[in-house]
Order: sequence, then structure tokens, then C-alpha cells
Amino acid sequence: PLFPYAALSIYHNSPDKTATARFLKEIYPHLKLEMEFLAGLRDPLGDGLAFICHPWESGMDNSPCWDTSLQNFKMEFKPEFMRKDNQNIQANQRPTDSEYTRYSYLVQRYGQESWDQSKITALGLFLVQSVLFNALRLKSLQALATIAAIIGGDPDPIATIIQRTLSGFSNKLWHKTSGQYLDFDLVGKTSIQVDNISQFIPLFAGIPNQEQAQRMIVKLQTPEFWPEYGWGICTQSRQSPEFDLECYWRGPVWINTNWMIIKGLARYDRQDLAAQLAHETLQLVEQHGFYEYFNPETGEGLGSNDFSWTAALVLDLIAAGY
Repeated sequence: PLFPYAALSIYHNSPDKTATARFLKEIYPHLKLEMEFLAGLRDPLGDGLAFICHPWESGMDNSPCWDTSLQNFKMEFKPEFMRKDNQNIQANQRPTDSEYTRYSYLVQRYGQESWDQSKITALGLFLVQSVLFNALRLKSLQALATIAAIIGGDPDPIATIIQRTLSGFSNKLWHKTSGQYLDFDLVGKTSIQVDNISQFIPLFAGIPNQEQAQRMIVKLQTPEFWPEYGWGICTQSRQSPEFDLECYWRGPVWINTNWMIIKGLARYDRQDLAAQLAHETLQLVEQHGFYEYFNPETGEGLGSNDFSWTAALVLDLIAAGY
């Protein structure tokens, strides 16, 4: 759910604000439809948190966060699929065939219901209120409210959803004892106890209060996530049994998660840490190339090379003065 944030970024960077405001006005009805979809059919409990129905929607396909939820539903048939992602990339760097079987099953089973959202909810196969997904959704809701003000729209309905979402983070996803945000499995009706990088992404959207943010930033700086000899933030705690140096979202450093955390640290007046992380990120790419993700200890490039969002975010960090 990034479209409103992207659209507002275009406006802020445009030299012709009048023309860009017309662009915002043109796309605003479509941005509202996405907002209403996620706040409606994807939030059946009305607690301000949209669910995802597939790990692919999370952006972190094989994160350990989804391991239990993926195994908790019974497959009624064996899906047929053909993989291309591991033909030119080492298999140990990608999700397993077992994981892809369950990914494919969800897609094909939902297809049997013509992707009717009410039926997907009723099936109760994989329904997770993701911290990362909802943090990015909140960031875009904030952007949408700003867009409404720019074009003369009514930001009040958006503000209502923003407050409901903030309450959801506070009341349901924040765990005071551990000092972290945790995903919630709607099927199992339980928090997902996995120590993952997604717990830090709420900094990007300004969700935690100062006390919460301080606890999060202290944990972020530990070798568990940010080793001194490393290249940024590991996507999985190095102390967890699921940690893997090279496997996709189970440990490697990604430029987009580094970038969001850089923005979050700056938002909470930790420009010193933001600058340090930005420097490590730029050094990583300069020394090892524009890869999809990286070994957090050696910096070795993993996955696809010449990766577009790595290049785009490097450009953004340079433009920001890092």
C-alpha cells in the first residue's frame, strides 16, 4: 500500500506544483478506493489493521514470521507450478519448493473463489495482520490526508482511519514486555512470536511514542540485528534459530529495509544513527554491486544483480545528502 506515499513524493519533488496538483486530483479517487478496500474488506474486525492473505502481499515472502501460519492450513489439492526464480540463482538463496507449493496453493485456491474477499476471509487459510504491511499502509494514509488537503478534498474520513490504525498498533501489535511490535495471526488468534526486522518499520511511519521508540532503537543497535562488522540491519535476529546468512528474507540485508529504518531514525532525531546506516548502505552497494540482497557479514551480493529498487534507493540517499 504505497501509492499515496509515492504520489505525494512526486508532488514534493516536482518543480511544477500546479501541474502535479492536477495529477494528484486526477488519481485521488483511485487512491481512496485502495484506502477503503483495506479499511473495509481487509479489516473485518474493525480494529484498524488490514490483513494479508498471502505471504507475497507482505513483501517478505519467506520470512520466518509466516512459517507457522503457512503450515496451519490443510491443502485440498496439490498445486501445479513452475519456478523460474531459482534457475539462475542458487537454491539456498531462495524459498524452498515446499514453501512455493503452499504459496501456489493459496493463489489457486483463492482463484477458485474469484478472489472474492469475503470468501477468502471465510476460508481462514492465511490471514495475518502484518506489522510491516500496516506500517506502510499508515504511512500512505498520512500521505493521502496531505493529498486531500492539497487538492481541497476532505481529510477527515482519512484521519478517522489513521486514528483507528494507530489504536490497533497500540492495543494489539505492541508488546510491552518485549518492547516490540508483533504480527497477529487472525486464524490462530495469537501474536506471532518471531524476532524479525519488521518490528522496526513502525519508526518509518512515526507510530511509536518516544519511550517505545527509544526501546526499539536500543534493540536495533545490538549485534543481534546490527553487527559492528556488518552492512546494515539483518532481516532476522542473528540469535534466532531461523537465521540464515543467504536465504532471502531469513537474514540477509536488503536496501529497502535499511532505507526505511534510516528514514525512521531521522524522524526520531537519531540523525547520527541514520547517517551511519546510510553510509554503510552506500558503501555496501559501492563495494559489492546493485544486488537484490546481501550477506550481512561479508557483504556478498545475493539474488538478482542490477536490481532496480537498490539503484533507486541509492539515488534517493545520495539526493538526501548522505
